[in-house]
Amino acid sequence: MAFFQIHPGAIYLHQGKPYLITELDLTKCSAAAMPTSANYYTQAKETADTRIVGTDKEKICHGWRFV
Repeated sequence: MAFFQIHPGAIYLHQGKPYLITELDLTKCSAAAMPTSANYYTQAKETADTRIVGTDKEKICHGWRFV
């Protein structure tokens, strides 16, 4: 499981049942969870900011510029 899915305080769904993540031990690659009555779950938002900072080559083909 990716680390961004669980963290202390997260509500994680396992087989449709919600669990509250109470501990996360990155050195042991383990987490502790307890059943909860929460009617929601948490989900990480993934974002990326990509930009070109320099080019080595450039080619134009059929009006398209490739860098």
